[in-house]
Amino acid sequence: MHQELQNTLENEQILAVLKGNLRVKEIIGTNTNFKNYVNKFKKKHPNSQIEYQGFLSLNFKDLLIEQHEIKSLISNNMKEKDLYAEGEGRHQIVYDFIDNFYTQYGRGPNILELYHQFLNFKAHELRGKMTIVRRKHPNYYFI
Repeated sequence: MHQELQNTLENEQILAVLKGNLRVKEIIGTNTNFKNYVNKFKKKHPNSQIEYQGFLSLNFKDLLIEQHEIKSLISNNMKEKDLYAEGEGRHQIVYDFIDNFYTQYGRGPNILELYHQFLNFKAHELRGKMTIVRRKHPNYYFI
């Protein structure tokens, strides 16, 4: 039971790193799951870095997102925020983000903060589509 809670906490920390809410330096010393993913990444891409100019490298982000535990955590997180809504329902995401932001910081988000939220959502959505394409057509990029 304790190990399961520890795994859940560590995976939540990894999700926070993916979102940009935590820095790698803050979790790398204590998070064994993250260390395992770093080791797996270094074996797969020996010449690549996990960070580039203070942000996770794209290859390392892709590796994290592909992990079953992280992928299901991201999916659950997005479902909780209704990020799978279709059509008009997607506008509710923005309204909720503004409300939550106002509650947390005592002010509404500025345009850059809203744009940042939108880009994060679109980047995740695109990564999901790219993954589907890669699965269906492994040689897609070599055509």
